[in-house]
Amino acid sequence: MVVEEPIACAEGAHWERSTPAPGVTVLRPRTPVEHAPGFSPAQMPHLAALVDALAESDGLRGCDAWLYTPLALPLAERLAPDVLVVDAMDELALFAHAPAEMAAREAAALSRADVVFCGGPSLYAARKDRHAHVFCFPSSVDAAHFASGGAAGGLPGGRPSDGIPAGPRLGYMGVVDERL
Repeated sequence: MVVEEPIACAEGAHWERSTPAPGVTVLRPRTPVEHAPGFSPAQMPHLAALVDALAESDGLRGCDAWLYTPLALPLAERLAPDVLVVDAMDELALFAHAPAEMAAREAAALSRADVVFCGGPSLYAARKDRHAHVFCFPSSVDAAHFASGGAAGGLPGGRPSDGIPAGPRLGYMGVVDERL
């Protein structure tokens, strides 16, 4: 089960549920709160009620929880998870317009987590002394796969660069956010 960030609606708080693949349930909370994105304090009363109802109906108490944002910690704690994973894939507190409670919520999540995964060496270095079970999973590239220039992938005409004039080239694959 994947819980996404809430979006505003006029009908009152409810779950929007979808099943994009067998065994995968995506839940998007819909709340009447406008102008308070994500897991902000204004959203929490509505989200807490939705999570409590979901825990009752789907028997989720004592499940495992995996957080991609520490702002969702109060909701995960309502489930009394047996295992809590904190996935630190970015310095969310440093983003432009980051919520004021982000740093404190991350500290609370780290103190409650059973394991912490970090998406790079600098994220790992910033957390390794704050938790006993921190692991680094840096971004990487399968050099052998990409060295073929796409021929192994069956691209017609050979290399993707065929027909492009020689010279320096720049490519980027990843998230584009305000820092870029």
